[in-house]
Amino acid sequence: MSKEKVPTNALDRALQSLAQSKSALPEFLRELGRGELWFVTAFHPEIIGETVEVEGGMRSPFGEREDEHGPYVPVYSSFERLEEAMAMAGLPPNQLAAASMEAVLVLELVAKMELRAALNEGCATGSILMQPDMMRDVADGSALQPLPTAGPVENRMMNIIDPADYPTDLLQPVFEKLRRHRNFRAAWVLELGQAEENGLRHFQFAIQMDPHDSAIYHEFALVLASAAQQVCQEVESGLVDNADVEYLTTLWQQAPPFYSALDYEMPVH
Repeated sequence: MSKEKVPTNALDRALQSLAQSKSALPEFLRELGRGELWFVTAFHPEIIGETVEVEGGMRSPFGEREDEHGPYVPVYSSFERLEEAMAMAGLPPNQLAAASMEAVLVLELVAKMELRAALNEGCATGSILMQPDMMRDVADGSALQPLPTAGPVENRMMNIIDPADYPTDLLQPVFEKLRRHRNFRAAWVLELGQAEENGLRHFQFAIQMDPHDSAIYHEFALVLASAAQQVCQEVESGLVDNADVEYLTTLWQQAPPFYSALDYEMPVH
């Protein structure tokens, strides 16, 4: 099957968006837990076309591969993507069979085995290697469960960062997420203490939302955590109290935000 003929589904598109920007992580996690995932399993002619229940104590139905970090399970967004990967690998027929299962069940089972999963490895969509913790969170629904709206940012000693020293690799996906929702009115990044000897920096993000929305704030927190992990930085975030005009005014005077909505009006104290 040629790449041009492989149909693209919602999970494919979410994966492609994630490759372009970490700000697409919430939508990717949302699509990952929907529908079915496909995988390869041992070829048994007697079960082709049959439904097989996964029971406790059964041997894993998943075909595995191995890299320098150990075994992992390749999974695919559709049967066509699995076919595409098998064709690219040049696998002979009657060695492996294609199977599918509810996505949350695949993620749960692979995570219980403490294995990683590679989504769409060898496909034109690009691929992503998923860790057990992330798969568990998607499987049980906690990955996208709204957090309680955070309280005001603590009044701690924080260092103002010169825009020339902004952590741009960290800010870019965060900025893209902020501008997608009008609820985000302004955002600041400050630094807690000095950078450690290994270069690790600890950042505090102060976010002004109006109105507060716990689901949207949680999506922002997901993007921030993912970006921080990629660039190996420590981060915290919290909401600025909209009613504390004095604090907002001081914040604006001392540290202009790295993001503000186009229609934002500066507070007047």
